Amino acid sequence: MAQLSKKVKTILESDCNHSMEELIAAKKPQDVAVLRSMISDVDSRNAATLSPLHRTKAIYMLGRLKDKEAVKPICDLMPYLDEKGRINAIDALGNIGNNAAMMALVRYEGDPSPQVRKFVVHGLSKVKHPYAKAWLGIKKRFDKEDFVRKTAARYL
Repeated sequence: MAQLSKKVKTILESDCNHSMEELIAAKKPQDVAVLRSMISDVDSRNAATLSPLHRTKAIYMLGRLKDKEAVKPICDLMPYLDEKGRINAIDALGNIGNNAAMMALVRYEGDPSPQVRKFVVHGLSKVKHPYAKAWLGIKKRFDKEDFVRKTAARYL
């Protein structure tokens, strides 16, 4: 993993979102690389060693930065995330919004958690692609939960 700068470490440990917004606005390539490295190289042996708070914030910031290179590491991390973690990752993928992120969102449209599926719908609504819109139509008609169907209908 790349070395955390003092500033990035302080932001990750802070409860203040203002600090995160400053880092996002600065968009320094070295900070993006550090955030990306925090969620890379994850497998069942080392997934538990990442601080969940740091991982969550890194995923959030990479999504806000629309970092297309973060799609693969986020997808690799998904099997190790709990419901809240999957929601955060899906939100980040929706913010990134490229075709690879869209395909990752579609892979989770059948997640057992209705909340995760609702965020998949929200993420797909951010992607400007006919395939994403088609999936919203499918979720509107066929999701098991009424509130997920209504969310999809709202975005169509």
